[in-house]
Amino acid sequence: MERNDFKNYELLTRSPLIYQTNLELPVYKLMFCSDVPGEINTAYQALNSLQIPGLRVESSSLETVEIHDANAGKKQAIEFICRRMDIQRDEVMALGDHESDFSLIKWAAVGAIMANAQTNLKSIAPLVAPSNDRDGVAEMIYAYAL
Repeated sequence: MERNDFKNYELLTRSPLIYQTNLELPVYKLMFCSDVPGEINTAYQALNSLQIPGLRVESSSLETVEIHDANAGKKQAIEFICRRMDIQRDEVMALGDHESDFSLIKWAAVGAIMANAQTNLKSIAPLVAPSNDRDGVAEMIYAYAL
């Protein structure tokens, strides 16, 4: 990641969320991406070791690591949408394959980690769905939603 020159980035001087009403908190996220083997794991370990109160470090794919407010993640976003749309928790299905999906998977009425996820996540997940390349999402929808 040190090799990046950051010449091709876009600076947002005002958040597009500024026009939304009743937002409970601003959401900020930093995401680091790399296709160099091992680089993201090194970044994840280094960032996670900082243990900064109020921030969460999560792996969101093999090529990314993200840092965000501990109270702002996928679970919190879906909870917010559910409240706004009067959707009950028992009507929510969450499927994912990375650490950043896990709190939402545990919260949802039907939550499953995909079989292609890391072994440590599969061992603590409520359900394990077939892998993404074996139509696992379709199988879960058929089994639990249809």
